[in-house]
Amino acid sequence: MTSDGGKRAHTWLANTRSVPVNDGEDMVFVQLDKWERGFVKFVTGKPLTFKTEAHEANNVNCKFLDTLQKLRTRAANKAFSEAIAANENGGDDEPKPKKPRQRNAHRDDEAIIDDTVLTLQLPELVNDDGDVIANSVTLKVLWGVKNDVVWIELKEDNLQYIRHGILQSLARGEVGRHWLR
Repeated sequence: MTSDGGKRAHTWLANTRSVPVNDGEDMVFVQLDKWERGFVKFVTGKPLTFKTEAHEANNVNCKFLDTLQKLRTRAANKAFSEAIAANENGGDDEPKPKKPRQRNAHRDDEAIIDDTVLTLQLPELVNDDGDVIANSVTLKVLWGVKNDVVWIELKEDNLQYIRHGILQSLARGEVGRHWLR
Protein backbone atom coordinates (compact mmCIF):
# COMPACT_ATOMS: atom_id res chain seq x y z
CA MET A 1 0.00 0.00 0.00
CA THR A 2 1.19 3.47 -0.73
CA SER A 3 0.48 6.70 1.11
CA ASP A 4 0.70 10.21 -0.23
CA GLY A 5 2.19 11.61 2.98
CA GLY A 6 4.42 14.46 1.94
CA LYS A 7 6.86 14.81 -0.93
CA ARG A 8 7.39 11.11 -1.66
CA ALA A 9 5.03 8.19 -1.58
CA HIS A 10 5.71 5.66 1.18
CA THR A 11 5.16 2.01 0.44
CA TRP A 12 4.03 -0.22 3.28
CA LEU A 13 4.29 -3.99 2.85
CA ALA A 14 1.59 -4.90 5.31
CA ASN A 15 0.79 -8.26 6.84
CA THR A 16 -2.46 -9.54 5.38
CA ARG A 17 -4.77 -12.44 6.15
CA SER A 18 -7.45 -13.95 3.96
CA VAL A 19 -10.58 -15.18 5.77
CA PRO A 20 -13.37 -17.19 4.12
CA VAL A 21 -16.87 -15.76 4.59
CA ASN A 22 -20.30 -17.37 4.28
CA ASP A 23 -20.80 -16.84 0.55
CA GLY A 24 -17.63 -18.73 -0.38
CA GLU A 25 -15.51 -15.67 -1.05
CA ASP A 26 -12.54 -14.51 0.97
CA MET A 27 -12.18 -11.20 2.77
CA VAL A 28 -8.67 -9.78 3.04
CA PHE A 29 -7.64 -8.15 6.30
CA VAL A 30 -4.61 -6.00 7.03
CA GLN A 31 -2.74 -5.87 10.33
CA LEU A 32 -2.50 -2.54 12.16
CA ASP A 33 0.31 -2.51 14.70
CA LYS A 34 1.22 0.81 16.28
CA TRP A 35 4.86 -0.29 16.66
CA GLU A 36 5.40 -1.56 13.09
CA ARG A 37 7.88 0.62 11.20
CA GLY A 38 6.13 0.39 7.83
CA PHE A 39 2.73 1.28 9.27
CA VAL A 40 4.12 4.30 11.13
CA LYS A 41 5.79 5.59 7.97
CA PHE A 42 2.59 4.96 5.97
CA VAL A 43 0.56 7.06 8.41
CA THR A 44 2.96 9.86 9.34
CA GLY A 45 5.35 9.96 6.37
CA LYS A 46 8.29 9.66 8.80
CA PRO A 47 10.08 6.58 10.14
CA LEU A 48 9.35 5.13 13.56
CA THR A 49 11.67 6.64 16.16
CA PHE A 50 11.76 6.68 19.93
CA LYS A 51 12.47 9.68 22.08
CA THR A 52 16.12 10.37 22.83
CA GLU A 53 18.04 13.42 23.93
CA ALA A 54 18.77 14.20 20.27
CA HIS A 55 15.23 14.04 18.84
CA GLU A 56 11.54 13.63 19.57
CA ALA A 57 9.68 10.39 19.09
CA ASN A 58 7.67 9.57 15.97
CA ASN A 59 5.15 6.79 16.47
CA VAL A 60 1.41 6.22 16.28
CA ASN A 61 0.81 5.38 19.93
CA CYS A 62 -2.38 7.40 20.27
CA LYS A 63 -5.81 7.37 21.85
CA PHE A 64 -7.52 6.69 18.50
CA LEU A 65 -5.90 3.25 18.16
CA ASP A 66 -6.59 2.46 21.82
CA THR A 67 -10.25 3.35 21.29
CA LEU A 68 -10.38 1.15 18.18
CA GLN A 69 -8.97 -1.76 20.22
CA LYS A 70 -11.58 -1.20 22.96
CA LEU A 71 -14.42 -1.14 20.42
CA ARG A 72 -13.13 -4.38 18.89
CA THR A 73 -12.95 -6.00 22.34
CA ARG A 74 -16.51 -4.90 23.17
CA ALA A 75 -17.78 -6.33 19.89
CA ALA A 76 -15.95 -9.61 20.60
CA ASN A 77 -17.43 -9.78 24.10
CA LYS A 78 -20.92 -9.12 22.71
CA ALA A 79 -20.54 -11.80 20.03
CA PHE A 80 -19.28 -14.23 22.66
CA SER A 81 -22.19 -13.49 25.04
CA GLU A 82 -24.71 -13.97 22.23
CA ALA A 83 -23.08 -17.28 21.22
CA ILE A 84 -23.14 -18.53 24.83
CA ALA A 85 -26.78 -17.46 25.30
CA ALA A 86 -27.81 -19.19 22.06
CA ASN A 87 -25.92 -22.32 23.10
CA GLU A 88 -27.54 -22.38 26.57
CA ASN A 89 -31.01 -21.83 25.11
CA GLY A 90 -30.52 -24.66 22.63
CA GLY A 91 -31.58 -22.42 19.77
CA ASP A 92 -34.93 -21.55 21.40
CA ASP A 93 -36.14 -18.00 21.06
CA GLU A 94 -37.37 -17.92 24.65
CA PRO A 95 -34.66 -17.61 27.28
CA LYS A 96 -34.52 -20.07 30.14
CA PRO A 97 -35.53 -18.77 33.57
CA LYS A 98 -31.99 -19.27 34.91
CA LYS A 99 -29.82 -16.20 34.40
CA PRO A 100 -26.80 -17.16 32.25
CA ARG A 101 -23.35 -16.71 33.70
CA GLN A 102 -21.71 -13.57 32.30
CA ARG A 103 -18.01 -13.31 31.56
CA ASN A 104 -15.81 -11.58 29.04
CA ALA A 105 -14.35 -13.45 26.11
CA HIS A 106 -10.83 -14.84 26.16
CA ARG A 107 -8.42 -15.58 23.31
CA ASP A 108 -9.35 -19.26 23.31
CA ASP A 109 -13.08 -18.52 22.96
CA GLU A 110 -12.80 -17.80 19.23
CA ALA A 111 -13.85 -21.38 18.46
CA ILE A 112 -17.16 -20.89 20.32
CA ILE A 113 -18.54 -18.16 18.08
CA ASP A 114 -19.63 -18.80 14.51
CA ASP A 115 -18.22 -15.68 12.92
CA THR A 116 -14.75 -14.32 13.61
CA VAL A 117 -15.49 -11.19 11.57
CA LEU A 118 -16.92 -8.41 13.72
CA THR A 119 -18.55 -5.20 12.52
CA LEU A 120 -17.85 -1.79 14.05
CA GLN A 121 -19.71 1.38 13.14
CA LEU A 122 -17.29 4.29 13.52
CA PRO A 123 -18.45 7.93 13.56
CA GLU A 124 -17.32 10.64 11.19
CA LEU A 125 -14.11 12.39 12.13
CA VAL A 126 -14.43 16.10 12.76
CA ASN A 127 -11.51 18.48 13.25
CA ASP A 128 -11.37 21.24 15.87
CA ASP A 129 -12.99 23.72 13.43
CA GLY A 130 -16.01 21.44 12.98
CA ASP A 131 -15.09 20.35 9.46
CA VAL A 132 -15.60 16.70 8.54
CA ILE A 133 -12.24 15.15 7.63
CA ALA A 134 -13.52 11.57 7.20
CA ASN A 135 -17.05 10.21 6.78
CA SER A 136 -18.40 7.53 9.08
CA VAL A 137 -17.39 4.01 8.15
CA THR A 138 -18.58 0.47 8.83
CA LEU A 139 -15.40 -1.37 9.66
CA LYS A 140 -15.01 -5.14 9.53
CA VAL A 141 -12.41 -6.42 12.01
CA LEU A 142 -11.19 -9.84 13.03
CA TRP A 143 -11.89 -11.35 16.44
CA GLY A 144 -9.51 -10.20 19.16
CA VAL A 145 -9.73 -9.41 22.85
CA LYS A 146 -6.36 -8.88 24.51
CA ASN A 147 -3.85 -7.89 21.87
CA ASP A 148 -2.66 -4.53 20.59
CA VAL A 149 -2.83 -5.61 16.95
CA VAL A 150 -6.06 -4.91 15.07
CA TRP A 151 -6.92 -6.61 11.77
CA ILE A 152 -9.23 -4.50 9.58
CA GLU A 153 -10.76 -5.26 6.19
CA LEU A 154 -8.39 -4.16 3.45
CA LYS A 155 -10.21 -1.30 1.72
CA GLU A 156 -8.86 2.09 0.74
CA ASP A 157 -11.66 3.91 2.60
CA ASN A 158 -10.87 2.00 5.80
CA LEU A 159 -7.15 2.77 5.60
CA GLN A 160 -7.78 6.45 4.90
CA TYR A 161 -10.22 6.64 7.84
CA ILE A 162 -7.67 5.03 10.17
CA ARG A 163 -4.90 7.29 8.87
CA HIS A 164 -6.99 10.45 9.38
CA GLY A 165 -8.04 9.31 12.85
CA ILE A 166 -4.46 8.64 13.94
CA LEU A 167 -3.14 11.93 12.52
CA GLN A 168 -5.96 13.85 14.20
CA SER A 169 -5.30 12.12 17.52
CA LEU A 170 -1.57 12.82 17.28
CA ALA A 171 -2.19 16.48 16.37
CA ARG A 172 -4.34 16.84 19.49
CA GLY A 173 -1.60 15.27 21.62
CA GLU A 174 -3.81 12.35 22.69
CA VAL A 175 -1.23 9.85 23.88
CA GLY A 176 -1.94 6.11 23.86
CA ARG A 177 -1.86 3.91 26.91
CA HIS A 178 1.70 2.64 26.42
CA TRP A 179 4.55 4.36 28.16
CA LEU A 180 6.70 4.71 25.06
CA ARG A 181 6.16 8.13 23.54
